[in-house]
Amino acid sequence: MITDGRYLLRAESNTMLWRYDTRWRRTKRVPFGNGLPFELYEGDGHALLVQHIEGSILASVVGASDPSTTLATANYDGKVWAFAGDKSAWTSVPEYVLLPPEGESTSASGLLRIADGALIDPLVDVVGVRTVTAVPKSRLVVLVGSGKVTVYDPNSGHAGYRFALANDAANPQVRFRKEGAELWINDVDTMLKIETRDWEVIEAAGPPSEAEIQAPIAQWVFADDESVACLLRPDENEVVIVDSSTLELVEAVSFKASPVDVVRRNDKLVAVTGSGDVMRARLSARLADL
Repeated sequence: MITDGRYLLRAESNTMLWRYDTRWRRTKRVPFGNGLPFELYEGDGHALLVQHIEGSILASVVGASDPSTTLATANYDGKVWAFAGDKSAWTSVPEYVLLPPEGESTSASGLLRIADGALIDPLVDVVGVRTVTAVPKSRLVVLVGSGKVTVYDPNSGHAGYRFALANDAANPQVRFRKEGAELWINDVDTMLKIETRDWEVIEAAGPPSEAEIQAPIAQWVFADDESVACLLRPDENEVVIVDSSTLELVEAVSFKASPVDVVRRNDKLVAVTGSGDVMRARLSARLADL
């Protein structure tokens, strides 16, 4: 979920945006793209919405505060990008997008940078790709899909560090901590911390659960100061909060329904259900002071 401090923004479907005003506690749904499906890439207070239209790619930037207004667009006709709107908006969103699968494949058919002179990379040495995340302050990207994680250099087309996840069908969430010093990935019921110099797993742990079998971690997000991470376990209707340095449990918050997205706002958690209902919970004094 994208936040600019006051507003929360997420894709409710592949044609509808959902926005929540945390100050006035109001929800707004915004249709986007004239009913044509889009993919949402999370940015810093902004969303990159990508549509594939008759052989071309249309990338649009919207802000969390007013997603009904498109700040900038870029259209790729198969050869070049044509840019329009506020050029500065591109600094707030990811610069790489994936091309859709071809035929019966579920893997991206290529990688493309939103930049003048960019060419489609067919990803010959990497298969099963479903998500791309740029490594902060680096030319590298992390490609994830089909139970595999690959550190990839788009400039050379070289696939470097690779490792397998526990579930081939999993589609984990990838985020970087402390300007890229650590890569975090949810691997079924376990959080992995990987340092980005030698790309080695430095810690792997699953938050405690009262169930006999650990519940899988779905979406997750860092708090603004990265002191804690909020892990969603929809099967147990709860959000588990762990210390970012130790992965130790800080607090577990139960909700009346299954959360699909969450954000920490000061001393509260704001969680969202699949139908767009908002649930709020006050955190303990210890956690609120972190």
